[in-house]
Amino acid sequence: MTQFSKLKKGEILSESSYFTVKEVKSYTLPTGERMHEAVVIDAHGNEGEINKKYIETIMKSANQYTSTEKMSRTDVIKKLEENPRISCSVYFRKKDGEKKVGAFKAEVAAKIAEAENATVKQIGAIVENLIKDPLTKVIPGEMRLIKGYHHSTRDAAGRLQFTDMEALPIMVKGVDTRTIEYIIVDNVKYEVK
Repeated sequence: MTQFSKLKKGEILSESSYFTVKEVKSYTLPTGERMHEAVVIDAHGNEGEINKKYIETIMKSANQYTSTEKMSRTDVIKKLEENPRISCSVYFRKKDGEKKVGAFKAEVAAKIAEAENATVKQIGAIVENLIKDPLTKVIPGEMRLIKGYHHSTRDAAGRLQFTDMEALPIMVKGVDTRTIEYIIVDNVKYEVK
């Protein structure tokens, strides 16, 4: 940690910080000059203020974008992986779940009863529906928008380790990159075509 009391003119400083905006403020100084600042909270819970110029010249937003590009899922994943430690958003499908045995058996019984009570004409539609939307024990994972950053590391299951800045407390979560629908990074929204 840098000690302010030891700072000297010409010393080089750097930072790698992540903030959540708590409030956006605008006010007028006694000189008549308009000031714009954001009240922010960092990943450690420290509150501070950052001025408009610093935000617009230095910082990246996980929400804002000025253009949209459509590309293959492979290219979207590559774009995400090429941008570690940058605020970004990732929209992906969470892990699939499994139906309880009783629930699945009830679905099967309902389809059997539907077929047993159907007319010959109705059987074709029932079979067609089962082909298009077969019964399965899998419950598809819900879609999730996560905002934060990653360090280009993966867990044992291959999920990208992502720091969720909206979770309290802030925590690392796994993102299955194979299920990504879009990302927002470096002012661009990259969508899977």
